[in-house]
Amino acid sequence: MGKGKCLLEKLQNSSSIFGFSKTVKDGDFLFIKKKTIMISLLSALVLWVVCLIVVYNLQPSQVENPSLFGTYQFDIRDIDNTEYIAVIPPSAGDANESEGQFQLYNIDREVLAQGNCKIEKEGFVTFYVDEKSISTIFFIKGKYYFVDDLLEPHEITKTSEEPMISTPLQ
Repeated sequence: MGKGKCLLEKLQNSSSIFGFSKTVKDGDFLFIKKKTIMISLLSALVLWVVCLIVVYNLQPSQVENPSLFGTYQFDIRDIDNTEYIAVIPPSAGDANESEGQFQLYNIDREVLAQGNCKIEKEGFVTFYVDEKSISTIFFIKGKYYFVDDLLEPHEITKTSEEPMISTPLQ
């Protein structure tokens, strides 16, 4: 109580506390201490709420990770050279629902490549031919991008939620 008493005496001898002319009494000191504790608790509560809001906004939502199965269209500006890629989900009853097949074909329905694909939790699908990774599709900020061995992302358009294939898969 020695330190608290010393502070109380300094406050009582002071003619001005924070610009107010008032002498401090024992009851006022306890009121100031309670007020300080309440302000500290309120500040901690506000900080906690702000942290919750930030964490909630940073978490991925279902809208940000749509289904990657479906049909995508490349280079829609040049109709004669348009290519499509169909990402086909696994057959019903398959144990691994994140693996499927794909088919890449052109406007003339000529199959350019086909193989297996794997959808990762992080929101991208990787395509494999003969167990070698050849390209990836990913989704960021409402847009789909295709990356191949050139490592240059190209924006693509998802034309259908259903995979449309050119010829039956082998």
